[in-house]
Amino acid sequence: MEKIILVYYGGLKNHIIFNHLLNKFPEKIDCVINTSISPKKNGRINFKAYSNLFKSDLKFISFIFLITYFSNFIMFFFNNIKRTCKLKKIKFIKSNKFDYEFIKESNLNKNATIFYSGVEIVEENVINYFGNNIIGFHEAELPYMRGSALYFWYFLIPDFKYACCSLQKIGRGIDTGKAIKFTDKIEIKKCKSVVDLWLKLLQSYRHTIIELIDELERDNNTLYKFEKNITETAKIYLKTFPKNEHVKSLKKNGIPLIKIKDLKQLFNEIN
Repeated sequence: MEKIILVYYGGLKNHIIFNHLLNKFPEKIDCVINTSISPKKNGRINFKAYSNLFKSDLKFISFIFLITYFSNFIMFFFNNIKRTCKLKKIKFIKSNKFDYEFIKESNLNKNATIFYSGVEIVEENVINYFGNNIIGFHEAELPYMRGSALYFWYFLIPDFKYACCSLQKIGRGIDTGKAIKFTDKIEIKKCKSVVDLWLKLLQSYRHTIIELIDELERDNNTLYKFEKNITETAKIYLKTFPKNEHVKSLKKNGIPLIKIKDLKQLFNEIN
């Protein structure tokens, strides 16, 4: 197995997922690429890409702002991925885009395994360049849960008693790749809030990523061996950001979006 190229955007999510890997196993990383925290078009922020978020519940928008933009600002003064890379002597690159032009200019190793957690869909020529060796990170069980904010919807869909994350081989579209590995299952009813489940899901990636790397080092064909079996009667949910009525339904069921204790946990992840 060649070394890993990590592509991520700023914010708390990717810090929780990847900082452990960078701290404990820097020798497995070729380079880290920090892409834009916001989707862009022609070099400017693509506000159209935020249309579904802007239509969602105000409390939920505030939560997204907290875990993305505000946390990214706070981490500038505390622990962050860039600082970890400097400490561990890992090459760090900042780029607005992870596209074919940037890849060729940077002369990235086409045989590398890419860990991709960016805000934009990976272009087909980028997928072809890396020979389909691009792994994405999805906070729900594929193929049954697709879309956005699925950690929220787990509480409102009675079909699910447990939640988990999927590591997927990136496909040509949104959440269309095949899952190659799942994190440990988390019992939903034991989570005290939406943020509690969100944190547990992200934390569950850590040892699963290490397991996947070990498997790839033993057999690089791991990415092509696993395929999730789907029964003909299986229901697939496609969800987007929750609206006000969905947050009210959650509250009616006695599940808060966030608790004071969650804020402490969020800060502990940064500090």
